[in-house]
This record gives sequence, structure tokens and C-alpha cells, in this order.
Amino acid sequence: MSLRYLIRLITAFVVRFKALLLLGVLIGIAMFFILNLYKTKIADKSTERIGVSGKYAFESLPTSILNLIGEGLTKMDETGSIEA
Repeated sequence: MSLRYLIRLITAFVVRFKALLLLGVLIGIAMFFILNLYKTKIADKSTERIGVSGKYAFESLPTSILNLIGEGLTKMDETGSIEA
């Protein structure tokens, strides 16, 4: 397939479907602006941080993670004895 044939094929397609292509582009632009206008109502803006990303060695773990690792496995009661 030559380059000249490909250019003529694309040109014929655009000439034949120019109204449909223009309508699709206009609808796409309108939907973009409408969704950007109402995105606060559609999507919840609140985010919850559920983890820490990155590569860490045990010595360089953030203190928030070290505190979570140390807690939760065992508990101490009022007398000082360990509960599981």
C-alpha cells in the first residue's frame, strides 16, 4: 500500500464522514466540560491513606509502621500480665 493511496483513503473517509466526526468531537468536548463541572458531585473527594509506598529496610521503617507492628499481638492487663 503506497503512501499516496493511504492519504487518498483517509481524505475520502474524512470527506464522507465529516459531519459525524465533527459531531463526535463536539460531544466529546461538551462531555469533558460537563463532567469536570460536576466531578465533585459524582466522585467522592475524600481519600484514605491505607499504606506507605516505597522500599524500606527494617531499620528504616517509618515510626507509624513500627508502632503498628509492636502493638496488637499482645496486651497487658492492669496487673501487668500479658494477654494474647
